[in-house]
Amino acid sequence: MKNYNEYTVFDYLIDDDFVKWVKNGTENRSLFWEDHLSTYPYQAEKLAQAKAILQQLQFKDLGLSDKEAQQLLIKIERNIREKNKDKVRRNLLYKVWIPISVAASVLFIVSFFGLLQTVKTQVATTRFGETQNIELPDGSVVILNANSTLTYPTHWRNRQTREVELKGEAFFKVKKSEHKHQKFVVNTEKVGIEVLGTQFNVNTRRNNFQIVLNSGEVSVYQNNMEEYERGRILLSPGEMLTFEEQQGVFSKQSVDTLLYTAWKDNKFILKQTPLNEIIRILEDNFNYTIIVRDSALLTKEFVGTFPKDDPDILFSTLSTSLGVEVNGNTIIFKNK
Repeated sequence: MKNYNEYTVFDYLIDDDFVKWVKNGTENRSLFWEDHLSTYPYQAEKLAQAKAILQQLQFKDLGLSDKEAQQLLIKIERNIREKNKDKVRRNLLYKVWIPISVAASVLFIVSFFGLLQTVKTQVATTRFGETQNIELPDGSVVILNANSTLTYPTHWRNRQTREVELKGEAFFKVKKSEHKHQKFVVNTEKVGIEVLGTQFNVNTRRNNFQIVLNSGEVSVYQNNMEEYERGRILLSPGEMLTFEEQQGVFSKQSVDTLLYTAWKDNKFILKQTPLNEIIRILEDNFNYTIIVRDSALLTKEFVGTFPKDDPDILFSTLSTSLGVEVNGNTIIFKNK
């Protein structure tokens, strides 16, 4: 039986289930590792380090002969053993890296021990009612909305794919890399986003996915599929893409991007916005408990611009058409 209580970064890296989850995270695997973190919260940093290492593995065709490939493999293994004699198991390389066959030309070229020492992750988290500006190692900027989490490495190597992980909502201003083909990837639980340089908003709340593109171009795909199975969807500026999990399909439409990104400028903009959508905004950003006495009110629409940091102004406007009661963190909407 696995002793997760004492797992090291190495243990995660040679755990077949963990590797499969990082590379191809199905819903069942995601639930298992989320439960794992709930049970062993003090393992979060080690798990994040191991996940970052696996996500940054790079492979390259070196054109090596069988003998040269075997010699390099032995050299890497010896280096790891010398520095981690009590940690490393003999089959480590065969579980973490692609096995070298007789005709092998593909070889893992990242020094495993070097990555372990240098790859560190930063976790930014916001509370309800709070936003945070984050500058990534490449100069890209992320504005993290309330009740959200962004995980990213403290640095990226030259030409290495720039990857971050998002839970919640954020607006991205991705800086173009000086290396022409260096990608920027945003990973969410179910959907991945690949860009070179652009501005877009991502929302993963309520177990859903939504992306609104302001400028540039992005490629979106399902994360829980093998690379060859992924159907990539390209977005153009002014388009919104949502993912319907139950049907497993994407839906694309043209939108006014300002309605979905004004929060980063500390504003809420309503434009024929129904009450049920306003309720979602209030719950997601301020953790209000909202009660609606009459379900017919949910389709009632509102127009206006309101400061994000003062919901009382929004309540005052809503009260011209609805009965609004504010009792601490509980809001009641009813007929006047």
